[in-house]
Amino acid sequence: MKKKIKKRIKKITKSSLWRDLTITIIGVILGLMITNLYEKNQLKQEHKKALEQVLDEVRDNQKVLTEFYEQLHSKFEAFRILDLHMIDGIDDIDDVKVLVHKDSIDLFLKQVEPVFKSDRLESFKKDTLRVGGDFEIYVGSRILGGKLRNSVWNAFSRQPDFLSLTDFNTIADLEQIHALQMELNKQTNEWKDSLFKDLPAGQKEREKFLLDWFLLIANQNNLLAAYNIN
Repeated sequence: MKKKIKKRIKKITKSSLWRDLTITIIGVILGLMITNLYEKNQLKQEHKKALEQVLDEVRDNQKVLTEFYEQLHSKFEAFRILDLHMIDGIDDIDDVKVLVHKDSIDLFLKQVEPVFKSDRLESFKKDTLRVGGDFEIYVGSRILGGKLRNSVWNAFSRQPDFLSLTDFNTIADLEQIHALQMELNKQTNEWKDSLFKDLPAGQKEREKFLLDWFLLIANQNNLLAAYNIN
């Protein structure tokens, strides 16, 4: 009986049907392996392209923010010097005087030029001049009309497959940059609202305006440092 079973098995294995079935199974397995490798390769290519787009967005934000920071920093220093020479009126808070010692007038006018254009000088007391002119803070940047962009990173971060292929440190760095950009966008909009108002007349109001301005450029500096590290 056992001999008959063995003979039958040998006949089956020698038959063309068995060979065809074996070849088919091997072909299916190889096909699946090739398909899997192809899909993995495609995913890696898509991930590489998407990550490059994220980094392009970061570099573009860095360029725009650098230009904006340089403008704000120079104008902040000019306004800070102007504020040191501003004296509030005693009876009328709107009667703000800009008083400068006559020996320092040339240096003063040069330092405050980014935010103050003088059109008259009047003798005030002894060696002091009262400076008249127009105060203006002009800043040209697309950030004031929009924000630092996060859209590409947002799309990338919603792709689990992309995240799984990304180095952990890279993800952590990009998340940190994203959080700093979101906070800075909010702070920039708040400062922009105060910028479009009239110059604060009172000393306390000017101090708050200067403080908000200082915090804005300080946070800009922090984000620029994060860009440079990464």
